[in-house]
Amino acid sequence: MTAAPRDPKLPGHWTVREYVETGARLQGTPRALVGPRSDEAMKRLGVHTFATQKLAKAPKGLRRGVVLAAALATDPRCIVMEDPTFDLADDERSYIAEVLERALAGREWVMFTPSLSPSSPFARLADRLYVMHGSAVVAKGSANELAARGSGFALRFDGDSQRFEEDLRAVGIVPLTLDRANTFYVTLPEGTGTRAFFAAAASSGARILELSAMGPAFS
Repeated sequence: MTAAPRDPKLPGHWTVREYVETGARLQGTPRALVGPRSDEAMKRLGVHTFATQKLAKAPKGLRRGVVLAAALATDPRCIVMEDPTFDLADDERSYIAEVLERALAGREWVMFTPSLSPSSPFARLADRLYVMHGSAVVAKGSANELAARGSGFALRFDGDSQRFEEDLRAVGIVPLTLDRANTFYVTLPEGTGTRAFFAAAASSGARILELSAMGPAFS
């Protein structure tokens, strides 16, 4: 397994090739394979035509492609990466996503991203998606399953959490505990309004202190 952070600090005086080959060597790639694997990785990520360019002059999209090429050059079983398309222009985002889709074919990968659209190729390619709030997983499933969940809320309350949870479940609301005391992540079933939260709270003797919209679980 190897990691590909989104925007690590790169040595500006190195060329694209030097960075990719050094990454392969540091990960224990046999010396005889460093060159061939680096060439193949650069071609797969579409950065081979910039092999002699200094990293100091490389634009953001190219730098991210170089970091991914360095990870791919180690021939890992799995790549853990931050979303390389985040905050890029639309044309760059589409190009990198298309290239990366081909480069990752047949390889396991995990990607962390601040946001993801159902139309993203990564959403389509992923076996499973996880939505997190702090350290808590608040939703998981396929792209279609998450898109159907609707808007979510962080619900902070005072009272008996077990009784409150039971009363929420009784009206079809399944709360998930977040990484703050007496706080649930909740989504509303179709046709149910936020009054259901307050009705369940009154039934259990709990008092809602804060109700914060968190937007759709997947959008």
